[in-house]
Amino acid sequence: MTHRCVECATPVGRIVNPETQTVEKCTACGESSDVYYEFGDTQLWVDLSLLQKRAWIHILYNKNDTSLRYLEAALIGCLFEAFVVAVLTRCWDDGTLQLHSLQAVKVFHAPPAEAMLYLQSFPHFLVYSVCEHLLCVVFFIWVGNCLSPSGVHYKDTVELWMRAAHLIGCVKLIYVLFFIWMIPLSILPIVDLFALAWLLRLFSVMLMDRSKLLSLPAVAVAIVPRLLFRYLTGWCPPVIRFD
Repeated sequence: MTHRCVECATPVGRIVNPETQTVEKCTACGESSDVYYEFGDTQLWVDLSLLQKRAWIHILYNKNDTSLRYLEAALIGCLFEAFVVAVLTRCWDDGTLQLHSLQAVKVFHAPPAEAMLYLQSFPHFLVYSVCEHLLCVVFFIWVGNCLSPSGVHYKDTVELWMRAAHLIGCVKLIYVLFFIWMIPLSILPIVDLFALAWLLRLFSVMLMDRSKLLSLPAVAVAIVPRLLFRYLTGWCPPVIRFD
């Protein structure tokens, strides 16, 4: 996979000089090819959340981690999503249950019988959440293969777009904040807004060698498998229903 300068996105042969173990300068812009080799992961994920373009270039093109690491994070996000849906669905099915937040100490303060109902429905929703994510991964790879220029190795295309799909799935990790703090349920849609913002930034980076106008239709196309899956299966995380 071709590395890129995080400042100007120009393809570079290497990022780190193997002899001096220092980050090399980009021959196109004269800046450091990748400042994130000098930063910790915390700074990277902060910049990633703030939609910094250079952070996205680094994690997609320059970071040496395999996609397995991002898959693990995405699956943990699926766990969180399944739990959220299990709790909210139970509350709406039983009008006597009233929750104002998803804070763990509040949710599990319910009687043991109620907690068991959450756990019984959890595996069902987890299967749907994981299947939906895997469908999106397959769809991303197909789109990436269609958009990749000729001459690019198929394995590199699969690796790149698989990583991109898992990265979007990591947005669900935001749910952990709702488990820790007493955040109003009306704020839950912010997770979907974050996912949309990440999709826009993702495609703006992935398609930066093409017309920028492709980003919006690409995002629209990327949402199709998720909506289709939820329509056909009836699986729909009820995170936008509030009374």
